[in-house]
Amino acid sequence: MNVIYADVLVVGGGGAADRAAIEAHDGGAEVIMATKGRLGASGATAAALADVAGLAVADKALDPADAPEFHSRDILEAGLGMCDQKLVRILTEEAPQTIPDLEKWGVHFERDGAGKYLITKACFSSRARNYKLMGHGKKITDALTAQIRKRNIRVLEETMLVDVLCRDGAAGGAVLLQSDGTILLIAAAQVILATGGAGELFHFNMNPPDITGDGCAAGFRAGAQLFNTEFIQYGFGTLPRKSVFAFWLWAFHPLLTNGRGEEFLEKYLPDGIAADMAMDEHGEHFPFSNRLVSRCLEIAVHREIGEGRSSANGGVYADFRGKLHERGDLPDTARKLWRTTRDWYMSIGMPMDEKPVEMALYAHAMNGGLRVDENGETRVRGLFAAGECASGPHGADRLGGGMLTACQVFGKRAGRAAAARREKSEISPFMKTQYEEIERIVSDFRAAKNDTPVPLSGLRGKIQDFSAKYLMLDRNDSGLRTYLGHLDALEEELRKSAKVETNLDLFNALELRNLILVGRIMAEAAMARKETRGSHLRTDYPHMDGETRWILVDKSETGLPRANWTTPAE
Repeated sequence: MNVIYADVLVVGGGGAADRAAIEAHDGGAEVIMATKGRLGASGATAAALADVAGLAVADKALDPADAPEFHSRDILEAGLGMCDQKLVRILTEEAPQTIPDLEKWGVHFERDGAGKYLITKACFSSRARNYKLMGHGKKITDALTAQIRKRNIRVLEETMLVDVLCRDGAAGGAVLLQSDGTILLIAAAQVILATGGAGELFHFNMNPPDITGDGCAAGFRAGAQLFNTEFIQYGFGTLPRKSVFAFWLWAFHPLLTNGRGEEFLEKYLPDGIAADMAMDEHGEHFPFSNRLVSRCLEIAVHREIGEGRSSANGGVYADFRGKLHERGDLPDTARKLWRTTRDWYMSIGMPMDEKPVEMALYAHAMNGGLRVDENGETRVRGLFAAGECASGPHGADRLGGGMLTACQVFGKRAGRAAAARREKSEISPFMKTQYEEIERIVSDFRAAKNDTPVPLSGLRGKIQDFSAKYLMLDRNDSGLRTYLGHLDALEEELRKSAKVETNLDLFNALELRNLILVGRIMAEAAMARKETRGSHLRTDYPHMDGETRWILVDKSETGLPRANWTTPAE
């Protein structure tokens, strides 16, 4: 047994994990980080999937009348009763400090021609408060990586979380798998999970391929509760190069055609709504929401693709030729950023002035995750979560720029809280039993399978196809039950027939184990929410219920996810 002792283990490589590690170290803790890829290049924050990102802060830099209470109000209105109000207050009150903190470490926020901060209004926001960052969140991870190296924090790169270990109902550490096949036991009484969401459930997703629900799955198996997992943020992205389709481009009213060259939007428009009206509304925000008329755009594109009328790369075409020019009626964000966006697409081989852009509906981010308190701690003592694998400050819909801000605020809080406790972890008999069970799981994956082993890529492709058909956007009871049945079969196939020959195969098998579990969790929550609300669309329950309920998912006696509802906390 390879054992390493530490005060705090931080798992993940994005903005939340980086910030948690820095704060735990500065709080006096001995910290170990484990990241699935390379430090500074792993995790969703570093993935340059758009020309520009936003970080939402109500600090009066642009609007002297703005304040955290207005920011909170916007979040709660977007959340439609699904936010933890205490966490929202913390997020908005502590967000203003993120800008000086990050600037102190070298992050440069964009400026306009007059040298002032470039700040725009984000989706679902009443005021302009989104500080802009070119290259998405890469500037944040670059700066935080430099701080981690400056502090000589020990980092285990190319190392995957297998499971959290518990002792007496509290966290005791974790089992990790390294890329050379080495299994490590990290004995740490404080474990911070910041592994991102589960974008790889879907073929079209706005995450790097290592975002496979590891933290949510391991936290669930350790006994943590999950919250708001039925709410997934969807938005448009480009093909074949994956990039966020900038929402302000809808203001130019592109022509939409499917793979057969047919215009298709008209048949999905509600009575009395013209295509330009839907596009103008979408020109003010990015994600899908049932509350907006523009929802017909996502529904139209998703169904055209799902019904087999897709373009060469599996999407549809948006034709901007002859439409990209200055107009007096452009929204503020489109006026400020459309040239930058056009140039970005040109740089990645998509000259939108010259030919149509291929696009599809993507899963962008989870609005829910492990349920945490004000310090990011789950109901398992010593087990923390931050970033996209944690829930609370986002609800049925999420403000633009909210995730980058939450990563900094709650990464900071989790790191400080974990360092303040600094209990030592001893390896208990129960932890040894857990470790041996994990060794058995790993050994079973490595063992020879039947005469016709199934490639792991094929199994991942199956779960992505099933998730796109039954879990993404159009949901109903029959489809969700069918989806759970497919997951049962996939789990059996993974156990009996998966082709695991290399250490990379072992990583992929463990990722698929996590994706299957998180898919179950999401489906159980989606079945329990028998209404349409925010990003959650039930075609068999098309209206929002008058009663506001939270859906919580925990582990049943059989070890499978079980969804329950509760009254929202004040």
